[in-house]
Amino acid sequence: MSRDLKVTAEFALGQRGTFRLVFRRFETLVHPYPDALPPPPPRRFFRFMWECTRGMRRLLLLVTLLSAAIGSFEALLFSMMAHLIDALAQTPRLSSGCAMAAC
Repeated sequence: MSRDLKVTAEFALGQRGTFRLVFRRFETLVHPYPDALPPPPPRRFFRFMWECTRGMRRLLLLVTLLSAAIGSFEALLFSMMAHLIDALAQTPRLSSGCAMAAC
């Protein structure tokens, strides 16, 4: 086995171990098998969805809020970049052919 393949294999195994730790953390957040037999699911769609999110509602709310915060930050970042580009477009250019101010 060449050295590059060996290093790649070691890296992949290390990453796999990291992924296992992350997955184990998330898998322990919700008990997959309830102790008692659950009641029959509701027939209405939204009631069914609400019932299916039992045990995960706080996490879903957290993920929703974090997604909204990330989206807001991204929109703010692009707005700031647009203002920066507009400000740079309005600055006067040097009249000489020299690109440096010290020329």
